[in-house]
Amino acid sequence: PFGAERDGGRIYGRGACDTKGNLAAAVVAVSAIRDSGVPFPGRLVLCHPVDEEGMMAGIKAFIERGHAEGVDAAVICEPEENQLCIRQKGALRVEVTVRGTMAHGAMPLSGVNPVTRAARFVVAVEELEKEEVERHGEDPFLGYPSLTPTILMGPDCGEPQINVIPASAYVALDIRTVPRQSHRDLVKRLQDILAKLASEDPDFDATLEVIEERPPTETPKDEPLVTAMAKAHDHLAGEEPTYNGVPGATDGTFLHAWAGIPIVTTGAGDREIPHHTDEWVDEEELHTTCKLYAATAMYYAYGKEAHV
Repeated sequence: PFGAERDGGRIYGRGACDTKGNLAAAVVAVSAIRDSGVPFPGRLVLCHPVDEEGMMAGIKAFIERGHAEGVDAAVICEPEENQLCIRQKGALRVEVTVRGTMAHGAMPLSGVNPVTRAARFVVAVEELEKEEVERHGEDPFLGYPSLTPTILMGPDCGEPQINVIPASAYVALDIRTVPRQSHRDLVKRLQDILAKLASEDPDFDATLEVIEERPPTETPKDEPLVTAMAKAHDHLAGEEPTYNGVPGATDGTFLHAWAGIPIVTTGAGDREIPHHTDEWVDEEELHTTCKLYAATAMYYAYGKEAHV
């Protein structure tokens, strides 16, 4: 369903888990602090930017227009089962265009096939991924780095035809990195792959473009925001929180990288549910998230005397 349908203690609807439920929880948390009558010694900012699933134009504009100035810390509202996520994977989005010469499929030697040459690059990327995994191992919160070809098509635009060798082919890579990796080094190694393929084949002609870079983030456990949220979690659940990492990028990526703001990512919702059919979030868990957001703000502002 598209609407917020309540059934069996769950709210169903597109984006209920990722992450409309948590945005609503943030609004309720701030309202609760305001209505409590306890003066808040600071400023609470609700930032609900657009395009988080795309190129994150909203949070970039928020920062570029100066709205992040004076912000000391940020809670990123994402479906993380109310775990405290203190690391996030970085990301590189890479496009490679391989040029060939169009020809009839019945006479392949009269052209230059960019599809087979693009395939060679994809196979080489798979080997590079294995090298990176062996080199960096498994991050305890983020798992393994990955270099994933997500699109391979020829031609690079327009409709393909089964009996035509296209003039070009297009490869897109979704690269996810851990904090120990160097994005600059990865891009150079991809360029080296293209150079090697060109040295082996005089008809290999390709260009590479990085269309988006999102550095990985890491927030220390002794950062005041993390300790405040840990206290809030302990107060609400009576136990230490579970620490984890975010396998993708969030708006917090740019708050951390561009504005230097410490972040923690948390919220209600099963981590495996986002973007599924009949997406849902548990009402009780969402209620806990409201309390967690509010208590975190109070512990951050007041310390031990949090008035929670």
